[in-house]
Amino acid sequence: MKPFLILLLIFFGATTSIVDAKDYKIKQLHIVATILESGDVLIEENRVFEFDGSFSWVEWTLSKRGFGDFSLLDATIDGESVSRISSGSQLNTYRLYDSMRSNYKVRWNFEARDESKNIGLSYMASEAIAGDDEWAEFYWIFLGRGWEEDSQNVRIEIRFERPVEDDFLHAWTKHHFEPFTLKVENSSVIYTAESIRRSRELGIRTVFPVSLVDQFVAADSPINPIEIEADYAQWIADREARAERRKEMEPFVNNAGLALIIFSFLFTIIMIFKYGRNPQISQRIPSLISEPPEDLTPAVAGLHFYNYEVYPVHLSATILNLAKKGYLRVKQAKEGKKPTFAISGTGKEPVDLKPWELYLLDFLNKRVQNEEVNMDELFKVDKKSENFSDLLSGEKSVEAWYAKFRKKVKDAYRDLEWHQSNTKIIGLKIGIQSILLALSIPVIIYGTPPFGYLLLILSILGIALSAVLQPRTEAGQVSYLKWKAYRNAIKSGQVTKGNKAEHFIYSVAFGLNADKISKSLNMSLSDDDLSWLMLMPGTTFNPALLSSGLVTPLQTSVSSTVSVSVGVAGGGTGGGAG
Repeated sequence: MKPFLILLLIFFGATTSIVDAKDYKIKQLHIVATILESGDVLIEENRVFEFDGSFSWVEWTLSKRGFGDFSLLDATIDGESVSRISSGSQLNTYRLYDSMRSNYKVRWNFEARDESKNIGLSYMASEAIAGDDEWAEFYWIFLGRGWEEDSQNVRIEIRFERPVEDDFLHAWTKHHFEPFTLKVENSSVIYTAESIRRSRELGIRTVFPVSLVDQFVAADSPINPIEIEADYAQWIADREARAERRKEMEPFVNNAGLALIIFSFLFTIIMIFKYGRNPQISQRIPSLISEPPEDLTPAVAGLHFYNYEVYPVHLSATILNLAKKGYLRVKQAKEGKKPTFAISGTGKEPVDLKPWELYLLDFLNKRVQNEEVNMDELFKVDKKSENFSDLLSGEKSVEAWYAKFRKKVKDAYRDLEWHQSNTKIIGLKIGIQSILLALSIPVIIYGTPPFGYLLLILSILGIALSAVLQPRTEAGQVSYLKWKAYRNAIKSGQVTKGNKAEHFIYSVAFGLNADKISKSLNMSLSDDDLSWLMLMPGTTFNPALLSSGLVTPLQTSVSSTVSVSVGVAGGGTGGGAG
């Protein structure tokens, strides 16, 4: 049952973090699109953010698709225009990022704590109108799926610079998830809704006489409001028919879903109890062991406590271990509560290093090149540089290099044969859970949502727990218990006094809390030979500061990824605040 307890702890830990974190809401969204005589469209977006906690920026994306050219006219905070900057984060300014892909990004800089801010943006889009001899069409995605929070009190207006009679103005939307109104009045199209979920996309299709604009892009096919109205009416009829079929099928699907949920749960429990239990051993292992019980590097020993997976902490521990052996030097570059550290080489020839250590050392020596490189820049390699591939030991990206490092560590762990090989059993488990995962989709669509979502969650959980079906061998269980006893000794400070630096490096590989380790080890520069660690005068060896200043930036560099929200025609396709 241990895997279930671990997952529950992770879940409740994540939930607690979410509850305690700062938060914000988008209390109001007002967008006005004015179709000018020239054929250009002026878009004015205003969002009222209600902040709970301290915030310093808001950012949202604008799609490049659906129009020919884009011109940003103004950015405001609480109705006041703010200056545009090219770099930095000065207060009451904004920046425009061109991703050179499918989006622009706009970021406002300010200070806000437990208050509301009205963030506004106006821009011009050209070649956004399609037309033929009689009619013109403006189709725009006013709200995309990339927002962090729901939008409340939504009002969208489409206006015209030239007058138009309401009878010649038509508008449709396929957004049907939340209650809304879409009407034509006073020569404008007006959409209102109390709330739109962050995962929803809102597009409005407007058709009007082509005489209202001087220029437009030729439509791919004739624009006929009567045919478009018929198409939308058919879409609504089809949607209602599907809803009726779902209603008829719902009892059967719910019963089937419940049966599949019970099967998924029992199947996982039976498989874990039959194939996932570690062996009982007769050998007595002490509860505390004061020094490393076996000749294992920190990275490999750390896999005992990470379900045989390699994470950035193991890379961090390997760097510290290489420094301790004299192949690297760690220098404090800045003091304070969040000190920064830099890495430099020593020129020492490698002797008796493991394959992943050689692989890492080769990269680091090429990266530092007899210079000092800050930890937060260590894995940020310029892809345009001629020696990019050389710096990464022949790999084409940092991600590919890191994947190979992980593989070398995992291969060494597997070579120890500390886990039973249940390949066929694991394949069967994943196969059946994948089928249940696929079946959860029609249960979600045609049944009551909780049944389908519960089946989906249990199926994903069952696939994840397939790793448990590789229990330890007797030798592996003995090794695990010994290293667990050593880890307990570090946590309680009951380790040998002669090599605290080694204990600290292992604690990093084990993922132990740096502040607690700092107190339990009570380290100082006089305890060990710490020539590989160059601290500023008057600084004491503090594992907590070393961990936050050296290990954390490394983990961020290796594990962080950049997500880009992709939209279609329209602005405000996604965004957030921080």
